[in-house]
Amino acid sequence: VSLSGIFVVSDAIVLRFARERIYQDTQDTAVLYQKQMDNDLDRIDNYLYMIMSQNSSFIRLSYMKGTDQAWYSPVSILGRELTNSIYNYKAEAFYDYIPAEDTLILGTNSTIPFGEVKQIVKDTIRVSEHSSWMLVEVNEEWYLMRLLQCDNQYLGAFVRIRTWLEENGEKGSESHYFCLTGEDGRILGDVNSEIYLDENQFDAPYSVEYVEEMKCLVVRRKLEKGPFYLTSITSYASIEQVTRTLKLALAAAAVLVVLIWIILYVLVRKSILQPVTTITDALSEVTAGNLEQRIPVHSQSQEFQTMAKTYNIMVSEIKDLKINVYEQQIAHEKGKIIWQRREEEKRRRTGGSAISDHTAFYDQLPEHGKPADGVRRAGACEKTSPGAQRSPSVCSFLRENRTACGGALSCGKLCCLVRHSISGQPAGRD
Repeated sequence: VSLSGIFVVSDAIVLRFARERIYQDTQDTAVLYQKQMDNDLDRIDNYLYMIMSQNSSFIRLSYMKGTDQAWYSPVSILGRELTNSIYNYKAEAFYDYIPAEDTLILGTNSTIPFGEVKQIVKDTIRVSEHSSWMLVEVNEEWYLMRLLQCDNQYLGAFVRIRTWLEENGEKGSESHYFCLTGEDGRILGDVNSEIYLDENQFDAPYSVEYVEEMKCLVVRRKLEKGPFYLTSITSYASIEQVTRTLKLALAAAAVLVVLIWIILYVLVRKSILQPVTTITDALSEVTAGNLEQRIPVHSQSQEFQTMAKTYNIMVSEIKDLKINVYEQQIAHEKGKIIWQRREEEKRRRTGGSAISDHTAFYDQLPEHGKPADGVRRAGACEKTSPGAQRSPSVCSFLRENRTACGGALSCGKLCCLVRHSISGQPAGRD
């Protein structure tokens, strides 16, 4: 049943499993990226606060005017410090704007346009609350912008989104990539392309949406430093590829299970079932009376070898015992026949005065005292008990078959026993 269940798993269940697996992996990666990006933005914020509170050039500019002769010295020093700090932070530029003098101090190592940055800063000061990081467009690129106010100066930074994602390890591909999206669902990639995701799905763990007419799995994580989301977009084609791979793996696992089951069956049959069947059949033969059945001792199991040896020994002993019993019965019957024949012959010679019941007397003899071949002559019976009369036929038999009574009774005692047995009188001490 389990093997059949593997083969009949529907595509929907396998696809759902693959989707859940990819979602979980993507979610774990997105959490790492989100924490790294929040940490980068937090470090930039701390640097800006440090400039406002500790940098002497920034503090001097708060009390100076552009007409002062010493004006250009703190401007130049602050510009160099901002430019040198670019290498320590994942920022595209640091700036300080002084509205009273309409002066922008820009520290950067890129080709970001000075005039455009100045205009964006001025526009942002007029229309924004600038309480957190903001999304702005600079030179047809999306940037994150930070703006902090300190007295009559505005200190801030620009972070290029594309470079930021690449520096955090996201190279991207056609089937899977990370991007930032705004609160309206717009993908912050190429500023000339307006691609929007379903903003109603932002609260869901993941969603299945169409991005540029391509079905995709979308996973979002909101950044703590601003109103935007770190978004993972995975093509459904890659999920289907994983699904096909999973199906092949399941099929291979099923085949492997069948092969293992067959191998185990063969091994169990060879090592357990066949020896048990052999012993059972042999016992059935013994029950039917066949004592010639033997079990070959070649099993790989020590236990079955011991059982086979024990069985063979047991059957051999039963056979020997049965042969001995048959031989004793044959000897008994043969001796009885010979006894009867000889007694009949002697009765005819003595005129019928012999023992009346020859068979009963013969059966009372001990087994080792009965003649095996019926004719064993060893002389006459000499000694009898005092006063005992011997029956002619009995004494004649004892004379001719001395060995018949030599092992158990003396001739005299046996004659006395026979005489009293025939007459019905109790026998004496002898």
